[in-house]
Amino acid sequence: MQTKGRDLNGQRSRRYDRFKNLHPKTKQNRDYSAGSDIFLTHDALLRSYKDGNNNANLRDLLYDDEHDDDFDRPEESVYKEILENFIIKVKLQSSKQIRRIGSFSTINLIVMATVILLICSVSLLYNKSSFSFFREITNATTFIDQPVDQSPLHKIIVPYLNQLFPDKVLEDEDLFDPRLAPALLLLYLQFHIIGTKKQLEQSFSIPFSWEDWVDIDAKLQYDDDYLIEWLALHSNDFWNQLDDFNNLSCETFALLYGCENNRNFMSKCSDLDDNIPGYPYKFEVTGPTNAKMKEPGRILYGAMYLKSKMPPPQQIYLLDVCGENGEGSLMIKVDPDKNAKRTQVLRNKEIIMQLIDWEVTYTKKNMGSFLDKGWNIETLRKRMSSVLTKFGVEKIISNKRHKDIDRKQTFLTLRESTDHGVVEVSSWDFDDFRWDEEQFWNDLIISSFNGEEGNYDGRLYTRLEESENFRIRKGFHPKYLYEADIYGITEGSHYDWRFFSGSFMTSDHRQSVIHKLSRTWLRFCFENNLKTFIAYGSMLGWIRNGLTLPWDGDIDVIVTMETLNLLARNFNQTLIVDYSSKDGFQSAATGFLVDINPAYYSRVKGDGNNVIDGRLIDISTGLYLDITALAWTKDYLREVQMHDKLKRLVDKDYEVNRIFALEGEIYGQTLMEQLAKLQEDHELIHCKNDNVYTVSELSVMIPSYFEGARAFFPQEYEKIIWRLYPKALTRITEPDHVFDGVYRLWLNIHDCPAMVNEFGTVYVNAPFGTCNNSRVIHEYNLTQDYTARHLSMLEEGDWESYKLEESTESKPFRIDEFFFLYAARIGLPEDELVSSCL
Repeated sequence: MQTKGRDLNGQRSRRYDRFKNLHPKTKQNRDYSAGSDIFLTHDALLRSYKDGNNNANLRDLLYDDEHDDDFDRPEESVYKEILENFIIKVKLQSSKQIRRIGSFSTINLIVMATVILLICSVSLLYNKSSFSFFREITNATTFIDQPVDQSPLHKIIVPYLNQLFPDKVLEDEDLFDPRLAPALLLLYLQFHIIGTKKQLEQSFSIPFSWEDWVDIDAKLQYDDDYLIEWLALHSNDFWNQLDDFNNLSCETFALLYGCENNRNFMSKCSDLDDNIPGYPYKFEVTGPTNAKMKEPGRILYGAMYLKSKMPPPQQIYLLDVCGENGEGSLMIKVDPDKNAKRTQVLRNKEIIMQLIDWEVTYTKKNMGSFLDKGWNIETLRKRMSSVLTKFGVEKIISNKRHKDIDRKQTFLTLRESTDHGVVEVSSWDFDDFRWDEEQFWNDLIISSFNGEEGNYDGRLYTRLEESENFRIRKGFHPKYLYEADIYGITEGSHYDWRFFSGSFMTSDHRQSVIHKLSRTWLRFCFENNLKTFIAYGSMLGWIRNGLTLPWDGDIDVIVTMETLNLLARNFNQTLIVDYSSKDGFQSAATGFLVDINPAYYSRVKGDGNNVIDGRLIDISTGLYLDITALAWTKDYLREVQMHDKLKRLVDKDYEVNRIFALEGEIYGQTLMEQLAKLQEDHELIHCKNDNVYTVSELSVMIPSYFEGARAFFPQEYEKIIWRLYPKALTRITEPDHVFDGVYRLWLNIHDCPAMVNEFGTVYVNAPFGTCNNSRVIHEYNLTQDYTARHLSMLEEGDWESYKLEESTESKPFRIDEFFFLYAARIGLPEDELVSSCL
């Protein structure tokens, strides 16, 4: 049986066709026939069970001709009966436990009462009287929304509308719109500010739930295809354990997903005595594990942690939410005690209804008009900017006064007026990289003694101590950043284990996530005057055409040591939401979590498990951006083993000279003396993976663009890349790819077979610029203006003259996977969707 997700060619068109059938006008034609996707057959399966037709009809739903090949042995009927009963039990149990409030049973009444009390409690937190609260909002000054260019894709999908407005005959949307939580957060803030008619207080904080931001319920569902295949192969061996699958435990999970007898997995897994409401399993996971799993198990494992154990972020950073062009960003503190039971907050049905009522009253709209046009991010962002301008924020700082940031306060950060939002040639110096671990701990101890924590968040402060105590005992730090280790493939190493949603992504989908990651990171750093540049393989992609390499699974960035310490101090465990108007309907389409490794203070490699200093993680997919810092440390040459990277730093021809040097011992001694001189002159800087640079190489940072957003790069970029990848700058071929200098793109040779011979070697007279593959032409149309500008800038090299303003940034080249599904849902042709990027 083919593994789910393997067939990527044509996957989007098939997916588009499937969702087109769900257009409201043709929903009655929904296909519940055999072979349709399992989540589309879920309702039909339950309906079949309730009607008592759980024999032939159910068999038709579960098995098509492909499946029949798996059951051509004598026990066919027995296996089918087992599978049918198992799937029915799992589906019924899951639906009962996860189903939203739909009836007024005693339990549901209790739940509804609890929710109502929560809403009232939230209101009472900010007002003396809950009755006067809504009246103040009703009587508040009405802001007139500024008109925005709105396409059908701008309208945010709001759940429960058919339940909230049964008389309107509305369709129930089950597509999870990631923009809903960012939109409702803006409404939540406006609700409070206008209702209190005063500044946003420094002490203001909000409740939080990961279920508002991540589609956890979808991830908690069984992968039915995998289960059917597994049961068909193993049910005879584990006959007596089949009933346990209805209440999945640590043991049965390990059995299903290939990590049985793994001590590390079992140490992070705990069976439950009682069911947790809304949680369909009999166990929970308490932390990361290095155990390899089958991919469906990895998705479940991360979702279970998000559901029951994942701490909320310490704050939410609303990027570019203030000002017409995003001149300011708002930091809102999260209070975990306000939602100790981890229930939905923003996606709660009653709260949505309350915000809709407020929206209609506040904007003087009628309900029919609202239901037709709905909410969109750009309107809410502009309104938020107006509200902040009118009422203000109690604490405002500039982007260059990092030490004024108190992470325990709500504040607005604004760019310096002297910046004028311009990126130009910048200078870095030794102070940016200076690091003294002993001084760091002394300062931290003094702060702690004075009742402070150096303004670090409590979790990081605790982990700093735990990490150091562990190193004292073991000689190395415990691994902190974990990936989604999966059997049989290496792609899992590019995903954070907590937010992992599956590795079988189309190239377009992966590139769209990386596109958003890099643009948000660069905007965030620019907004906060943090020093960073795109590095390693990502820098190589920039040199070629200003884009990431199409086969790259993540983004690599370097920061100064001062910037890394500021990230840890001010922004660790911050959820960044990018409201940039440049992104159009894709604005705020996901969140990005800043996660700093508590071992960052130690600048030695150790056992190699903590060479990454931090990550910016896309919470929708788990893809991430790796953050590493460069530092000058006084004991580096004494602590590190001499390696080729160091020697190439002082002799670019080291590989040749080490072989042909007439006096090898003298040559080696000369290299050591030169390195010692660099160290003494405060020139030798390094990351924890022993990649080395000189301060002089990074002293001049030039302005450019990466993935369409403004960015800095070292002026000595060619020298740096040559040292890291000696042949990369002259090579036009990489595995399965060739660089077309006419299209200015890396092309997949499977898309353009005329470029290469049967051995993958590029023809001497390869017809560059002639490949007419539709994917290639589409990519060229999207990027041709941008790549032409990029290469022109590199050829001219007149860096001092470049003063890059925000208006010169490109709008997104990529479209998130969600919008392909959304476009199909509303009947928008795919070519019209794609044209939005042109």
